[in-house]
Amino acid sequence: MSKNYREQANQLAEQLTPKNKAFFGKIQQYLGLSSIFLDEEKLNEQIYQIAVDLVEAQSHGERAEEFFGQDSQAIADELLKNTPPSSWKSRFKLVTFIVAIFWLAFMITDFGGSKVATINPLFYAMSIIIVPIYVGLFIQMTKKSVYQKVKNKYLDMFKYGMLPMIFLGISGYIATFLPNTWNFTISFPYNVLIIGLFIVIMLICDISSRFGEGWRGLYRIGALVGCCGLVQQALYYFTNWSEEKITLIGLALIGVIVVGVVKYLEKKEAR
Repeated sequence: MSKNYREQANQLAEQLTPKNKAFFGKIQQYLGLSSIFLDEEKLNEQIYQIAVDLVEAQSHGERAEEFFGQDSQAIADELLKNTPPSSWKSRFKLVTFIVAIFWLAFMITDFGGSKVATINPLFYAMSIIIVPIYVGLFIQMTKKSVYQKVKNKYLDMFKYGMLPMIFLGISGYIATFLPNTWNFTISFPYNVLIIGLFIVIMLICDISSRFGEGWRGLYRIGALVGCCGLVQQALYYFTNWSEEKITLIGLALIGVIVVGVVKYLEKKEAR
């Protein structure tokens, strides 16, 4: 039912004028980013109702600001207050899913440094605490940018692209101080199979809109980063290039992905 409300709201949004659609889009994005630990069905129902009211108001010649008021963020915050939290079971599933994504991303990072990945189980256990904190901070930063009056595209590029890479870098640095008592290695072909599995999972989640529309950008970036991992592994096995050179190529590819995603989002927002 939650997905139906979301799809119907998106269909109604196509009937709106560009300005009304932009007004609704901000509310939808802001609420979507806030729905991580809320009842998604109830929240999507409220978003759908806003779309219904807005289409009706537009048919009477009213603009979104005239019907709802100038401060759409206040409307969104009020809706959030009235939305019940999700069940503990749903929260556990979501946190498990997020941690699993980062585990696979950490593995890809490990694979990017050499032909054989060295896995430290203590680091992955530590990430169970670190990852949810990072995701929560990232979502709060993104929410604030939705209603930011003056937007800096370079700051946004850093936030959406470089910040996750810095997080991975810091996490990797922390891992160097952990005991290596239980370390183990993953070599070919299992490293490639794990990267391939990660890409497939990201694409399935993207197609099915798992956990809502707000996560689709993350799935696509994850799939593209996974593809970078495959490219690096191919270079290891089919060229005589050094590990340093291949690592630089991987970082360059990720940089291209970040810039490409930012440009795509800019064009999408301008439509």
